[in-house]
Amino acid sequence: MRDPRRTGATAAALMIGLALVSSLSLVAASLVTSVDGQLERTMSADYFVLSSRPMTEQVAQAVRATPGLDHVTAQKTVRADLITEHGTDEDHDLTATTARFTDDFRLTFTAGDAVSTLAGKDAITVPEAFADAHRLELGDPIRVRFHGGGTTRLSVGGIVRGGDIFASGATYIGMDVVRANLPPDQVPLDDVYFATAAPGADRAEVYRALTANLDPYPQTKVRDRESYRQALHDTVALALGLVYGLLALAILVAILGVVNTLALSVVERTRELALLRALGVTRRQIRRMVRIESVVIAVVGALLGLVPGLAWGVVTQRVLASKGLDTLAVPWPTITAVLAGAVVVGLVAAWIPARRAARLDILGAMTATG
Repeated sequence: MRDPRRTGATAAALMIGLALVSSLSLVAASLVTSVDGQLERTMSADYFVLSSRPMTEQVAQAVRATPGLDHVTAQKTVRADLITEHGTDEDHDLTATTARFTDDFRLTFTAGDAVSTLAGKDAITVPEAFADAHRLELGDPIRVRFHGGGTTRLSVGGIVRGGDIFASGATYIGMDVVRANLPPDQVPLDDVYFATAAPGADRAEVYRALTANLDPYPQTKVRDRESYRQALHDTVALALGLVYGLLALAILVAILGVVNTLALSVVERTRELALLRALGVTRRQIRRMVRIESVVIAVVGALLGLVPGLAWGVVTQRVLASKGLDTLAVPWPTITAVLAGAVVVGLVAAWIPARRAARLDILGAMTATG
């Protein structure tokens, strides 16, 4: 209370850093929980073969030659212009695959389905946002102008619900549509393979065999469902690690600020502290008093940062719910650790000022300030 402006500025340094971290921690926890839930709901395949470059025919043969697999579903990306009665969408990415894709990936539709679309030669599925923007309904025609190929007329066979992380914005067509409208040398290579173990097969053994078959192709990466989930978690953790690095800098600045505030407070209260010592207050009690003041500053700064930070994170999650961030998860362990860390910050910052306050020469301090 001796200098509220200075104390508030000191707490603000910690408040800003913790507001940022608590907000992003909540968003990250919600993202991980949402990904886990949607992965469980949508992914039926046992293995995913990913690559930094399009798959060659040798990679395709190596995947299909793996013993113990029930089936392998290929997926490739094709560029095209989509022409509707209400506008044209140029350079649109189309995902081409086969009817077995529905065994590996469960899409959610607001209308229609994927089975008839992927099995036939005259249908296309569109994302919900695209259908709304172009006022499309089930059965409406779309002209598809393939880059490097011909133009065909397809009908809307399904409208994919928005809000799914793994299918957000995807437009699906059958492989036969691609082969019918592109010259063989213009058909792109496969991007991803979904594979499912045969009934009764040892999934771990099949995973090892698939990995061994693809060892000669370092550009490929094989994931089972658990390792795929862990890879997604690691990606989020890496981004969050950068945020925690910024928090460490903010905490360092906050510690220096608290040290400075307490040091000035001790200097300004020299006579007061000397009088307390003369009245019988022990050095240990003086140190405890300064430490408590430091902890109060740190904890107040932490609470002032956590409350708006969490509120900001909740609002962000609500806004992004339609983009796939559909589950709110509050990182209580992180919040608890932050509050405990605030106490530690206060204790560390108070160490030097508390020692100085406790070692004041009583007579000298009274004489110097009297």
